[in-house]
Amino acid sequence: MKMKRGLLGISGVLLLSMVTAGSAMASVVNMGFENGTTGWDITLNGGSAEVLSSYEGYAPVEGNSFLVLGGGTANKYVKASQTFYVGAHETVSGNAAFIGNDYLPFNDLMTVTFKDADSEPIYMPILFDIKTVGDYGKTPWTPFSWTSDVAGEYTLNYAIKNVGDAALPSYALFDGPSSGSPTGAVPLPGSVMLFGSSLLGLLGVGSRKKNKA
Repeated sequence: MKMKRGLLGISGVLLLSMVTAGSAMASVVNMGFENGTTGWDITLNGGSAEVLSSYEGYAPVEGNSFLVLGGGTANKYVKASQTFYVGAHETVSGNAAFIGNDYLPFNDLMTVTFKDADSEPIYMPILFDIKTVGDYGKTPWTPFSWTSDVAGEYTLNYAIKNVGDAALPSYALFDGPSSGSPTGAVPLPGSVMLFGSSLLGLLGVGSRKKNKA
């Protein structure tokens, strides 16, 4: 009986540790904007931020909605950002598109940037501007992804900037990953799961032996 209680105590500690680790390693939430802008910090600077089901011929990549940021005050970024925690070698993926509603030399631009805990940019998978797409040009949905080197706190920053003046604002669209793409979820290490399963199996064997006795 003491042996069984000891194993139950160990299993309880292990399972609690597994749950705690999973909750601490929270990834980007509401990546597809299905819950509006919940989880995101929005900076407007005279621009706009809307969660829509369609816009200018664009449909959601996944789910039923996506975020549209519109340029605002000249040379000021309109932003949506979220700080999150991931484990080492975890991947965060999404999609972005640019609608260039201006012409050169007014080089409106949009970016997707990952920043470290010190808010220093470490990776910019997306940078579109008028020079890239041409006057009044646009892009299709474009997938992006980033994989962490080490576990820690990071920030995902979406931004668009009206360059030169506040007229003819351009637009940036953001959505979650397409089906099958990594989302940035932090799985439990396989070795921990295996150990947990083995321990629970051992408990089962102990219980069966007890019943036979």
